[in-house]
Amino acid sequence: MAQIETELRWQFWKRHSLMGFTGGRLVWNNFERFQNNQTVLTGGVGLRYEIARKFGVHMGIDVAFGPSDPALCVQFGSVWFRP
Repeated sequence: MAQIETELRWQFWKRHSLMGFTGGRLVWNNFERFQNNQTVLTGGVGLRYEIARKFGVHMGIDVAFGPSDPALCVQFGSVWFRP
């Protein structure tokens, strides 16, 4: 499996921010010849509120789209490392 993702956040007013994210994955079952592969593309939008300014912790809701039905997700924190 190979995967790439990106996320953009715009803090538009005080503690509120908008997000956009997208990703792509390539999965195959024969590593030597890269045969029988499947590509999956995803993306979505979200709204965040910074609940702990001291720690930079945001909470919000996302709507994600992929090859099947859309998904509604509640998010707390972030999986991205910030120095």
